[in-house]
Amino acid sequence: MPPSAERLVPFSGITLLGMLYVGLAMLLVYVLIAVWPRAQMRSEATGTDPIVSYMVPVTTDEGRPVWEGNTNLFGRDFEDVPNELRLFVIVFFAGLLGAFVHSATSFADYAGNRRLTLSWVWWLLLRLPIGATLALIVYLLIRGGLLIGSSTGSDLQPFGIAGIAALTGLFSKQATDKLREVFDTLFRTADGDAARGDKLENPVPVLTGVEPDSLPSGGGATDVRLIGQQFIEQSQAKLNDAARRTRFVGPNLLIVRLEATDVANAGTIEIQVSTPPPGGGVSEPQTLNVM
Repeated sequence: MPPSAERLVPFSGITLLGMLYVGLAMLLVYVLIAVWPRAQMRSEATGTDPIVSYMVPVTTDEGRPVWEGNTNLFGRDFEDVPNELRLFVIVFFAGLLGAFVHSATSFADYAGNRRLTLSWVWWLLLRLPIGATLALIVYLLIRGGLLIGSSTGSDLQPFGIAGIAALTGLFSKQATDKLREVFDTLFRTADGDAARGDKLENPVPVLTGVEPDSLPSGGGATDVRLIGQQFIEQSQAKLNDAARRTRFVGPNLLIVRLEATDVANAGTIEIQVSTPPPGGGVSEPQTLNVM
């Protein structure tokens, strides 16, 4: 059945979460700008032009580029920040920024459709540290030479590293699946976790039939049985993409309430079952005829 009013996040909670997202977006952008490496401005006279100014990286005696070491963060100066530490901070907050986009988009979708329940709040919040941590793991694999050849912190371009970190946070599920694929190949076992039945992702619903498959027009509101597989309590029936009140009976049966307007006129109704993430999906449609 649809979430009840008691389980929905109240308007005050949605407002608070929205303000939190706005503030977090500004904070993440500020930190990235503050810790981003800067080149050194150099001015010199050349030819007919008395002074020409241009940006050059600071270099060591060995000729390797070294980023400017001073950083001002929240009014406090941090001097001589090592390249390695600066990259760690950039990767963490870029991954956090990518995860923020994922979480904020989901929040806007669920809040806009008035389906944001209390049980999903922690899912939205935990996407942020999950994305940032995954970005650090991918960065460590890159620096260790598992994904590309090893390199020093001075050799790496912060734009590329920040981009990979942000994409890892944004597509954390795909990144987790890819890492699992890599380590399933490296550490393949005979049985593994395949026999376990405690998967956290919701299954994709399968709708195989509608009972009855036809109704008389103008008959008023009525209940219809949906037959299929892999239904869960959060599964929702949709009539021509419009959600209808749904009651969960079991993994193979749902009861959907058709409104009087649905069967007022003769025609064809397309019925599907939708299960929310994580995982989930939408079933193939079945047809209900109104005669």
